[in-house]
Amino acid sequence: MDIDNIIEQYFRSGFTNLEILRVLEETHNVKLSLRTLERRLQKKRLWRRKNKTDVAEVASFIEEQLQGSGRQHGYRWMHQKCWMAGIVTDRETVRLLMRLLDPNGVDLRAQNRLRRRLYVSQVPNYVWHIEEND
Repeated sequence: MDIDNIIEQYFRSGFTNLEILRVLEETHNVKLSLRTLERRLQKKRLWRRKNKTDVAEVASFIEEQLQGSGRQHGYRWMHQKCWMAGIVTDRETVRLLMRLLDPNGVDLRAQNRLRRRLYVSQVPNYVWHIEEND
């Protein structure tokens, strides 16, 4: 595999530039300077802050996540989920969209009073749920 493709793979996985350099050196025996890595990323048009995804698409993704387990997550975790899904946006946009889409959930998270899961089971003790937070 070409080293530029490996760099792109690590970049899209959310690694920082310093983490990419360390993994390249330890795993692939390739030693690059930070500036060389930045030049290669720029050549492949990989930027962290440019070319942001449309706000409507970000809102759609967040709304979809809020329907599932994402309603328990804060804006930082949701920003990470956006990044891992290939959606480029900033944390402030995610925070504002979450405030618009789920104001009640944001208020509950701010008070550290999250909604607990409700289970319907056939008999008592049929379903057990263990979390590290409970």
